[in-house]
Amino acid sequence: MGRRSPSNERYQKFTGPSGKTRKSAAAAKPKRAAGKSATSSSASKKSALKTKGGRTAYVHPTSPEYKRLRLIWWVFLGGSVVLSTAAFFMWRQDSLRSAGNYVLAAAYGFIFVAVYIDWAKLRPMRQEWMKSGQAAAEKDLDKSGKADTKS
Repeated sequence: MGRRSPSNERYQKFTGPSGKTRKSAAAAKPKRAAGKSATSSSASKKSALKTKGGRTAYVHPTSPEYKRLRLIWWVFLGGSVVLSTAAFFMWRQDSLRSAGNYVLAAAYGFIFVAVYIDWAKLRPMRQEWMKSGQAAAEKDLDKSGKADTKS
């Protein structure tokens, strides 16, 4: 296979061969309708979405237990950020460097607890809620304007 030479006419601007090339085989394939996706997405994903002013937001279950666990999840995530920041500043001082290691270990523990709460507690509740059809019902009520759900 030869190299492209800039002195070859077909690689220079405005001196290449005129005319059209044949259309590719991909152009002969049937076109899909505009706005339709090539693959169908699952109904549970569609039911978990609602639009707010043109943007899409995920809807969460409205049960008190879910809200309590989500608050605990946020507390552990926030605590891990605070502890990580504290460990950073403790490392900068020689007298607190070893204590900073323990604080960072506690921050990692907070992250692991938050991941556990999300995967073992919150995620099954979200999936059950979506499968039960309550997400779709709240989405339909929100569209009709009869009820306003909080995210």
